[in-house]
Amino acid sequence: MKWNMRSINTEVFKNKSKIIVFVLAALLFLILCYSKCVKTEAFGGNLDASKPTFVLFYTNWCGHCKKIKPEFEKLATAHIDNVSIAMIDCEDASNKSLVEKQKISGYPTIRYYEAGGMNNSFKEYTGSRTYDAFMEYLRQ
Repeated sequence: MKWNMRSINTEVFKNKSKIIVFVLAALLFLILCYSKCVKTEAFGGNLDASKPTFVLFYTNWCGHCKKIKPEFEKLATAHIDNVSIAMIDCEDASNKSLVEKQKISGYPTIRYYEAGGMNNSFKEYTGSRTYDAFMEYLRQ
């Protein structure tokens, strides 16, 4: 088969187009997943105050946090109508005052806050750290 420059350029362009589409799709997926995991600022007004909130306080260096984070992210993408899900990165400087106010000293810390936000009473979650266990807890 004889190749000319035009056919080679066309093949390279097709491959680059596929790569670009893949990268854009991956970015969109990550953005959608991330948007489901509410950041701290959401407590100021983006969370529905009429709902209870299930919160994971974590750090990126903690081994237990690294194991639980995918389970919590899965929970955040589930469609739970009666509970808001939040993940708080305790190393993020913007979360420092919240972490101090909530007296978070161990990681991961999981709490269930009654409707009205983090100023209300909470229950410390001590159950199993799996998606199924979280769902069972939230159904009660």
